Amino acid sequence: MSKNVSASGAYREIVERLVSFGIDKSEAKIEAALIIEHVCGIALKQLHTFDFEVDDDMTEKIIAIILRREKREPIQYCLGSAHFMGSKLFVLPGVFIPRVDTEMLVVEAIDIIVKNNLEAGSILEIGIGTGAISTSLLNRFPELKGTATDISDRALECALKNAVLLNVQDRLDLHRSSTWWDLQGKGSYDLIISNPPYIPMTHKSELAPEIIKFEPHEALFGGGEEGLSFYEEIATRGADITSFVALEIGDYQSNSVPDVFAQCGWVEGYIEKDLNGLPRVFCARSAASQIKS
Repeated sequence: MSKNVSASGAYREIVERLVSFGIDKSEAKIEAALIIEHVCGIALKQLHTFDFEVDDDMTEKIIAIILRREKREPIQYCLGSAHFMGSKLFVLPGVFIPRVDTEMLVVEAIDIIVKNNLEAGSILEIGIGTGAISTSLLNRFPELKGTATDISDRALECALKNAVLLNVQDRLDLHRSSTWWDLQGKGSYDLIISNPPYIPMTHKSELAPEIIKFEPHEALFGGGEEGLSFYEEIATRGADITSFVALEIGDYQSNSVPDVFAQCGWVEGYIEKDLNGLPRVFCARSAASQIKS
């Protein structure tokens, strides 16, 4: 970083540095804007009318972030935050990072909740991670109650921080558990929602270094040749405890996941695409459930 550089000049230098170690220029521009906002407290668009000199403390912080990114640590870990459904949420290193594509899962869950008058119902999230999905839904529906599980203490810590951030902690019951179907003292749920591990191990070599080197593998890779093990578990065990499911899927699983649920007796299954036009969300209803009108 140059000395006595302006914030707009720092932005340009950050972009150049990020590009120099392999980050796509369009992504580098987005990340540089996030870094300037994080360190300098000002959005990039404001620099056109309010530019200023970056002081030594800001410069040190910017350099520290750039050095972490040079090792390909995800920008969300470097900044400690990620934007999701209009909120800026906490992200802790080692916890699966929420992505824009997953917003479609929340949108479909909202649709199920509204169409079936479940605004005061209950949801179960399997593998809560940062809590982005559940806290967004609880924030949207003030009478909705949530239960969530994860096998990671770090993830549960992060989820609680975001629940407190959005003031929904009193309606979110967190459990460290892998046997979500057997939570002691818990009854049925109106909706199971999850972004489960679904990447087959055979696809490991295709992942970006930010993902494979830093994000938790237990949140990435599903078992079996096609990565379907968690869908099979939800399909077989979920029908007795929920009316609906809404699940994120891989774009190569748009046939296999519906088949798994159909074979277990689920009905009215459908796929929704993400903003890139790729299959991203699978929803279905338990045949044993009664649709509310």
